[in-house]
Amino acid sequence: MVAFSKCSCWLQTPSTRKVTLHSRLRISTAHDEWNHVVLGLVAMEKGYFREEGLEDVELIAFANDEKAQVEALISGLIDIAMDPLIHRVLTAQDKGADIYIVAPRRKMHSFVIFGQKWMKSIQDLKGQTLHIKEDGETIQQLKHIVRMGGLEWGTDVKIVHTTPQFMHDPVYSAKRFLSGERLLLNVLPWEAEQWSNRGYPILADTKKLFPPRQDRVVVATGKLVNGRQDTLTAFLKAYIKASRFLVDRGNDNETRALVEKAGFLDNDVDRDNFPTILKHVTNRLATDGSLPVEGVAQAIREQREAGNISDRVSVEKVLRLEPLHQAQAKLGIEVAQS
Repeated sequence: MVAFSKCSCWLQTPSTRKVTLHSRLRISTAHDEWNHVVLGLVAMEKGYFREEGLEDVELIAFANDEKAQVEALISGLIDIAMDPLIHRVLTAQDKGADIYIVAPRRKMHSFVIFGQKWMKSIQDLKGQTLHIKEDGETIQQLKHIVRMGGLEWGTDVKIVHTTPQFMHDPVYSAKRFLSGERLLLNVLPWEAEQWSNRGYPILADTKKLFPPRQDRVVVATGKLVNGRQDTLTAFLKAYIKASRFLVDRGNDNETRALVEKAGFLDNDVDRDNFPTILKHVTNRLATDGSLPVEGVAQAIREQREAGNISDRVSVEKVLRLEPLHQAQAKLGIEVAQS
């Protein structure tokens, strides 16, 4: 049984003067972190939900509980999950869950893996120990790269799970790498040059290895997809509008104020990292809502090769993009459909 515990919640209620065309929409994030909830908060604060007739919206942020979010979606306690890990979605679908990917969380999840200066290739991880914080999509891709290098995850490469104090702390991660405490450093493509200039070797560049893979996706229940498609389309229009607001760097100060108003940035680490994390968010948002289908196919291939899902899972089965296409059309967005 799924219960809402250790969650944060923001509620947008209907005006008494208005007729509510849509019943309450419950949306969620897997982490109670500002960069996960910010799209929903922007859509509320800027009135994008109301513009689309969504007067009654509840935003629920799970306390860093990926599993609980997906379980709540499957059980129907929430209608839309805005950021579940794609491998969890694929596994749930394989087990018969009536849930579907309806939009991208972001347009890509590409990163560059640097190693210590003595390393020449991913094979140099043999006999080494990696400290990882969670089995997220970055680790899913790293596992795949390790297998491509002919090594066995957990055997040739030993794994130690850690629990960092802060979910996102790139400054701390860089310090640990520079000190030699950690063997690998994952950075986003536009951050790679500075590390190459310092003489650190690139062990893998996922942008060159794979299609624009999805790490987190927007997922809706079958009940919403099949029975309340107008509500889902309205949500996706507001979602795209919020993405466009965030990508406009002229709105950075307003975004920060909105995040602080919601109770975030209450410590020095989060405040200091805000500009970097905001850039991480905005540089990867899909302002036209386009979902690279080949990126979903790549995730399916990885999970199938790892033995985590069966051949029952396919791009055609997991995607329901008609509401997204309708939202794009209503916003005047012309995109090539895969």
